[in-house]
Amino acid sequence: MVVHSWQKTLIEFRALGGVAENIALRKGPYGRGVFPVDPELPSKIQVPEDLLINAKYLYIDSKEIKINRDSPYTPETKRFIDNYLESIAFEACTWDEINQFEDGLRELPPEVINLLENLGALDLKARHKGNWEEVIFNNFIQSRFIDYKSQKCLAPIFELVNHNHNFQTFSTNANSGISTEKRKGDHEFLHSYSKGNDPIRMFFGYGFSSKEPFAFSFPITINVSTTKKPVRIQGGSGIEGLIHLENQDNELLLDYLPIGNKFDPTFPIRQLTATLKPFPEYKPREILNKAFTSNQEEICNLLLKLDQSNSRISSLLKETLCYQLSAIAYYW
Repeated sequence: MVVHSWQKTLIEFRALGGVAENIALRKGPYGRGVFPVDPELPSKIQVPEDLLINAKYLYIDSKEIKINRDSPYTPETKRFIDNYLESIAFEACTWDEINQFEDGLRELPPEVINLLENLGALDLKARHKGNWEEVIFNNFIQSRFIDYKSQKCLAPIFELVNHNHNFQTFSTNANSGISTEKRKGDHEFLHSYSKGNDPIRMFFGYGFSSKEPFAFSFPITINVSTTKKPVRIQGGSGIEGLIHLENQDNELLLDYLPIGNKFDPTFPIRQLTATLKPFPEYKPREILNKAFTSNQEEICNLLLKLDQSNSRISSLLKETLCYQLSAIAYYW
């Protein structure tokens, strides 16, 4: 039945302008994923803009996600999306997997939840606000949808490709959708979901533990020795250009602070130094060292509080925190 649904889905996808060359759906080391049918041939997935479905036109009801009848898509596209969601993207096991993860979060030890909230890593009240179906729906959108023209969109077929930070991100083509391809070989179709996330953000954003090469600071306030005005890190992330900052009356506000980069361990100090060039009273090395120490202490504290918890989510979170510590080690 699954094979029939997959083949039928590919036929309908191609009929609507999608490209799905030499691909099969099967289990692999990352769970369900996309593989080449013939490893001696190249493979490609391309989703035209007309098939990128804005999340605002989808809704959940009785554990089924459907497209609104009044959404601005053709009748053929609406039928395809409903069938795709039911038979492939949001089949019964998808609900179960998301439910297990979200349920596991609220069963974490209370002191762990409180500390994560204080660190700005998890706001469980906001995350689990509303009825439980909406919680599952929001997780599905966050973890499987792509950002296209500043909108969260469902990308059929494409969204089945799994994440590995060692691979390139997918290609976005202006007004023509998104695509990804691979040369011949029998390995799984993979791409990086984001080049600006660290292990903790990947865990709470996508629901799995991943050894990311970057680390960014929790939201913290850093008192410095050279001025009475502290630096406050808001806890965001980013890897390009200068860090956005605001020189306020009582503090210097930074959107984010990189504290680890496996690919270029000198990047955190170089980016911070360039950002703070107009503010010579602040010493980048002092700020970075204090942020490193603070983040390391908080992560170790979390690991200690998780030590007596043996649930699946606790184990994944412990692994994630160890990955975060590993990423933090890459700066000098």
